[in-house]
Amino acid sequence: MATYTAWRTGADKGDHRRLTWVCGDQYVLVHEVVTETWAAVNPGPLDHHVYDAGADPDRAIWARAHQHPLTPGAPVLITVRRAEKISNWEPLHTWAAQMRLLPGVHLLFVGDHDDFPRAGSRARRMQRFERDLRAWLATPEGRFATWAAQRQIERREVVTTSTPRTGP
Repeated sequence: MATYTAWRTGADKGDHRRLTWVCGDQYVLVHEVVTETWAAVNPGPLDHHVYDAGADPDRAIWARAHQHPLTPGAPVLITVRRAEKISNWEPLHTWAAQMRLLPGVHLLFVGDHDDFPRAGSRARRMQRFERDLRAWLATPEGRFATWAAQRQIERREVVTTSTPRTGP
């Protein structure tokens, strides 16, 4: 879990993650993360989808996350508002494992709460998600996904450090 400062530092370097969760009581900062993520991804006109997890079924969100863009070659941004209301997080594991098959798909979860839930049913759901994610990361598939992501980061760092700087 990163803070706004960590996100801002990455965003200033052009590092926008394909999976982002944002929440907090600083609505201006939440709005900034959402708008800057949208601007950085720059989805095609048919490839920005906004869902309300409280009203839209989970299956619609996950079905869209597993589809290729409607505009050929365009990136896809799926924004899910009230993301803490998602009850089935299992498809996220599948999506994470298949990220390389859907290279332009970005997920942006926007939570309504001030912070990650610490008590109650939402907290139990989030703890279950974190526990399931940790368990998946321990599997061979999860370790491969972690290795592949790390290689992409290392490649990006090599390109960034080896690119000659221009200007002052």
